[in-house]
Amino acid sequence: MKKRIPVTEKAGVGGASGKVDLSARKGSGFDDRRQSQPDAELSGAAFGLKGKVLVVGGYDQSHLPLYTAELYDPDTQVWTPTASLFYERADHVAILLPNDKVLVAGGLMHGPYVDKSVELFDPTTSEWYATLRLLALRYSFTATLLGNGKVLAAGGNYLTHSSTNEAELYDPATQVWTLTGSLNAARSHHTATLLRNGTVLVLGGLSPHYSNTAELYDPATGTWAPTSSLFFERFGHTATLLQNGKVLVAGGLGLGTTDSLDGVELYDPAVGESFATGRLHTARRYHTASLLSDGNVLVVGGLGGRYNVLDSAELYDPDTQVWTPTGSLHSPRITHTATLLTDGRVLVAGGSNSAELYDPVAGTWANTGNLTASRGYHTATLIGTKKPLRPPYLSLLLLLRETG
Repeated sequence: MKKRIPVTEKAGVGGASGKVDLSARKGSGFDDRRQSQPDAELSGAAFGLKGKVLVVGGYDQSHLPLYTAELYDPDTQVWTPTASLFYERADHVAILLPNDKVLVAGGLMHGPYVDKSVELFDPTTSEWYATLRLLALRYSFTATLLGNGKVLAAGGNYLTHSSTNEAELYDPATQVWTLTGSLNAARSHHTATLLRNGTVLVLGGLSPHYSNTAELYDPATGTWAPTSSLFFERFGHTATLLQNGKVLVAGGLGLGTTDSLDGVELYDPAVGESFATGRLHTARRYHTASLLSDGNVLVVGGLGGRYNVLDSAELYDPDTQVWTPTGSLHSPRITHTATLLTDGRVLVAGGSNSAELYDPVAGTWANTGNLTASRGYHTATLIGTKKPLRPPYLSLLLLLRETG
């Protein structure tokens, strides 16, 4: 395993003591690594990364967190290794910043330890650079790019099954994290969706039990306010902003059941209420949901029954509120990512070392090049689009606990 310089605060997840190691804390808050370079426009070799997908970290087949990262080229359908992370991590977050750099933060390290280190991938150099660490240890949390260019990190776990209500903001201009208003309820495994009015909608998760509560973050005031609850308690669900401004909440695991939910609801920001909509054809959790160019939503894979990993996919039409089955994956998957490419196709990667492309015109899947490493609970980010693209996050620990 790659040697790690012990300069990041971390807390044991599996250990009995749960102590936080502060022995190597640096006064500046920076890791003892390359520090982030000034912003630069995409040019030369960096421009060649535009439209490619950066896949980072995750767990390998032995459930060990990975340092490695790789790039997928949709034109050649080839995966190529790129510079490795300083720290191995899984169940972390990745956000594409307005300056085209990719921010990777938190997650679980080997041990397992909860990580608060943060790194930036710079497409002008194809290298990783250290930036200021998170103020709080977190995994299974959300990160949302706000309209003002800052990143909101909210909730998550800091120890096994211990959720936090703390939230913080990252400013790419200063590379500084600052505390902001706390969530009304501690939660992890939730979803966070940026609404058209600039507020952030947080839904469900574990708090520490299954939650149906929802709240809104206002960047102008830095405060959270409760909003209408979901009909069902759920985690392992997805929340997708539709072109009409409503949020589609689908699937997950509900309270008092070991089976997935087929229930779906729409949150309407105009009235602050949730409404039932068409049910999924196949109940699922830990799936992915992607808004396609035509406004439909593609839901892929996940867990159906207690041990049933799914290869099915289906489409939601917001106009008719009806779900329609579409082509099935070549391989069942969970802990994968789904990334909308610039040409409208969807790249589904991981849960193994394989990847597939969905063609929305034909409604079919095609195998594409294999990843250089098997991985799950990783992140996938489209380079050079100035849009945050992330999968739903969940903890391997919770999945192992559920499946026995």
